[in-house]
Amino acid sequence: MFKLIATVCFAFLSLVCYCQIVIKYQNGEKANYAIDDVVTLSIVIKVPPETCIDGMNQTKLYQSGISIIEQLEWQELKKGLWQKKVILKITGNKKDFATLTIMRRNDKQSISQQIRFNYTKK
Repeated sequence: MFKLIATVCFAFLSLVCYCQIVIKYQNGEKANYAIDDVVTLSIVIKVPPETCIDGMNQTKLYQSGISIIEQLEWQELKKGLWQKKVILKITGNKKDFATLTIMRRNDKQSISQQIRFNYTKK
């Protein structure tokens, strides 16, 4: 009985902890940003192992209240694991926060994640 409960708990934790999109802040994450702050991110996405660069280029970045200053090409870290570096600038909008939405949709996978950047207006 204990083995069954342990197996079920492990399976549940594996599903909960499994992330397909991981965001890494290169200079640390802030609770609040200011207009004109620059943020450098590394986006890591887990995809099916047969995914090629053309498939990764189907991944879209949508922004509100930020502009993308630079984004490098996707790099394959290992089979099924890709990374992209993105440099953003907080520009502001009508809200008190900016967003970056990462979206990947195709016949094998549909994932998305949104990052929120709270900022102070000048």
